[in-house]
Amino acid sequence: MSKPLSRILARILATPQGVVLITVLVFALVLGIINPAFFSVATLIDLLRNSLVTGIFALGVMMVLASGGIDVSCTAIGAFAMYATMKIVLGVDVDLPIFAFFALSALIGAMLGLFNGLLIGILGLPTLIVTLGTLSLYRGVLLTFLGTTYITTVPREIIAFSRKVLVRMENAAGQMVSLPYSFLVLVGVAAVVAILINSPCSDARSTRSAVRRRRLNASASGSGTSR
Repeated sequence: MSKPLSRILARILATPQGVVLITVLVFALVLGIINPAFFSVATLIDLLRNSLVTGIFALGVMMVLASGGIDVSCTAIGAFAMYATMKIVLGVDVDLPIFAFFALSALIGAMLGLFNGLLIGILGLPTLIVTLGTLSLYRGVLLTFLGTTYITTVPREIIAFSRKVLVRMENAAGQMVSLPYSFLVLVGVAAVVAILINSPCSDARSTRSAVRRRRLNASASGSGTSR
């Protein structure tokens, strides 16, 4: 292996995200050797479809982690916002465009997240302790006041939106796979997160800069010691 290539590989393996990337590539290569049909457009579409919910949650948690904190209440906030939105919409029984459902759910989630932020910012409490507490709080409020029954009747706007697809095709096994319009929500969230996390006033950007400076200082210190 040439020196430039080995240097690049060493730099990649020196970061957690690099290790994850190499692990994913090796795992995909092994799956492709076992089943050559894995390397197909249909598989990519299926992976993108299955990453919708997880991807949105992961982007939100990434912002918290990049700013130096941790949030374990995100799943409770997501469930609360989703269930509360359906309860409100079904209760008022008013025809609303699909973006209104997303806006209402995002507003509920933002208010719950703001409550977390106030506890952390004003009281100076650790993020892990706060989000552990609000995880139980939001889940308890959800179960106590909003109920635990499955919602089987949803507005027709949601049904219509769920049936719209960007791409539909047949895989090697003859099964139909499709990428729904809701994938655009993940794309939109990713774009917003990219803008926020790279903004000059972002805590995440400040944290990354601090980490980068510590790494440079550690590298310089190590070089000086070796000399």
